[in-house]
Amino acid sequence: MNIEKINHVIESTKDIKLFENSKTQEDFWDNEHISKMMLMAHLNPNWDAASRKPETIEATCKWIISTLDLNHQQSMLDLGCGPGLYSTKFYESGLNITGIDYSKRSLAYAKEQAADKKYDIKYINMNYLEIDYQASFDVVVLIYCDFGVLSSEYRNILLKKIHKALKPGGHFVFDVWTTAYDELTAEYKNWIVHEKQGFWKPTPHLELILKKYYQADQVSLKQHIILEEESNINVYNLWEQCYTVDTITSLLNNNEFEVKSIVGDLTGKSYDENSNLMGIVAKKK
Repeated sequence: MNIEKINHVIESTKDIKLFENSKTQEDFWDNEHISKMMLMAHLNPNWDAASRKPETIEATCKWIISTLDLNHQQSMLDLGCGPGLYSTKFYESGLNITGIDYSKRSLAYAKEQAADKKYDIKYINMNYLEIDYQASFDVVVLIYCDFGVLSSEYRNILLKKIHKALKPGGHFVFDVWTTAYDELTAEYKNWIVHEKQGFWKPTPHLELILKKYYQADQVSLKQHIILEEESNINVYNLWEQCYTVDTITSLLNNNEFEVKSIVGDLTGKSYDENSNLMGIVAKKK
């Protein structure tokens, strides 16, 4: 490795500003290899890396429907719907579903599955920060902690757009990681040699991992620096905002939502101070 690359690696780990180079960047979602690996992770029934396992997805959809007493013909917006695993279950329960996701590959899979089953699910390829609905949905869901990857600016933008998209008395259901989750609050360095391919590259490469926690802001960073012999260095910063009951309640109140219930996850598990996850049901004021 030449000195230029070494300096690049060193500089990449210095003075990283909150949510700098976050995974909301476009090339993350539509990179040919990464989007392929992401879809594989979504569809792996034995892995919780992108979507939950099938039994958890089933339990989540049932709990949300039961908790909100949803009935046929009510409308739901599934933000970050990916390959449509949750959207499909909600549709099979009789709801009218619109799914939005930024990944063209995942959306293509979702559309193919819906067409094969003759399911009338509306899938839209777009950044959900750009939605512009007016009192159109009974429920908006954002499942698997996508909310926490957004900067504070983007979280407020999204909450305002969701509030606008909901009908009077509509609900926003989502989940976040908590400050009790040891993996997110940990700090460490690691490296992995990928002799064939890995999540980030289809060719042999070295992956350097830097894990940081910004205690004052309750923000976790997992930085992946990817080095190949003949190509540029790629740096991926994966951010997670962690929450307590007080911080998520305050944020929602400030954006005209009322917290109706907090659970340990969106299957309805009880929440306590040691829970890694927090599921939230919030009502539009």
